[in-house]
Amino acid sequence: MTVTDESRLSQATALLRSLGICTAAALLSAGMLYSLFFLARLSFLWGLYPAPFAAAAVAALLLAAFGAAASMMVVRGRTRDATDTTGKFDSVPSPNHAGRAAGWPQSAMAVLFSAPAATVLLVFWPHWNTPALSNGFAGASATLLFATPWVIATRAVGAIGEERLPEVEALRALLWLPALVLFAEAAVLVIASLGLGNQAWAQIAIAVIILVVCAELAVRAIGARFLPPPTRDNAKAQISSVVAQALSSRSLSPVGVAIVMRSQFGMDFSRSWALHFVRSASIPIILLMVGICWFLTGITRVDLNQRGSYERFGYPVAMLTSGLHIVLPWPFGVVRHQELGDVHEVMISNTPVVAGNDHSTAEGPAPASANRLWDSEQPSDVSYLIASGTADRQSFETVSASLRVLYRVGLTDAAARDALYRETDAKGLVRALAGRVLASYFASRT
Repeated sequence: MTVTDESRLSQATALLRSLGICTAAALLSAGMLYSLFFLARLSFLWGLYPAPFAAAAVAALLLAAFGAAASMMVVRGRTRDATDTTGKFDSVPSPNHAGRAAGWPQSAMAVLFSAPAATVLLVFWPHWNTPALSNGFAGASATLLFATPWVIATRAVGAIGEERLPEVEALRALLWLPALVLFAEAAVLVIASLGLGNQAWAQIAIAVIILVVCAELAVRAIGARFLPPPTRDNAKAQISSVVAQALSSRSLSPVGVAIVMRSQFGMDFSRSWALHFVRSASIPIILLMVGICWFLTGITRVDLNQRGSYERFGYPVAMLTSGLHIVLPWPFGVVRHQELGDVHEVMISNTPVVAGNDHSTAEGPAPASANRLWDSEQPSDVSYLIASGTADRQSFETVSASLRVLYRVGLTDAAARDALYRETDAKGLVRALAGRVLASYFASRT
């Protein structure tokens, strides 16, 4: 054995060791998650990390383990082919251990790993009525910490050249899948903890993507059984997935997208003059669109039952009537809308009256609010204690009044500005003024 052969053998041994570590780490991680969330069924963990998220992580780890195990099997076959001296004699056919490793064992492994991954996803399929999380930020932190080793593994595998491992891009995509799923789940957990949206749609989207990858790997591995057996030179592990490679970080870049389109669909966009024109004109067009949108903020509409106070640099300078108006763009010009002629009703009472929904009709019975006995005080009445005299004796008596005040903002420009800039609660102001007028009336006439 020459020095070159010994160097290649040592490199193959190191590669097998790395792939074995990735396979063991993925299987141990998937088993740990499955044991904690679904066998032990620790409820406090479900408050930090929902069960559908754990199922998606387990499925992604199983697919990563399949990629590493299938690649390790083919690499071991290549190593045996390189060290086997049987093929040196012309009368003996060259060994094809790599071709046999890339045959039916790949199909069996694809079904063996894809079926449990899909089963876990389907059993713990996410629902729209997801429960609230007890501490989503802690779950997101643990998820990011758990994703870090898979980012490192992805970068380490990506550094391997295609001459040593022809399946490096496909394997890198499958190893990146758990990291991508965990990163997405961490972002969704943070968003859900902040109350900015429902996490069910993200859970369903992640589960659907992993299911598609499982189906693609199984179909590719099974379909390869109907092709001629590979030779020792072109034998590869059946771990290629278009969906997984499209989700990898390199494939999401413009160069990666161009490579995928050229290799998978035969379309080369690098020679398209239209794309070159769009690339050169994109920045001016975007700046022009931003400028037009900013200019459109200076076009405002005032409805027929409104009027608008136009503020230029924060100072009101004019009162706009109904119609379209062109003013300075935001934030230099702002129009504050004010009603015109709307009549409001305020009930004067000591206690707030909660008005329910009135579903009464013209022929039906009267609503409950119409059942009033005027010899007893109603919740909507306001009571006053006034002085009175009976048989030359001073005493007090209680007067209950049911009062509703109708008001509107004045029709002049000055009244509209006062309503906009000098008061914040019109109903509270009218209620206080009406109560003061009633108190003054009873005080002056008793």
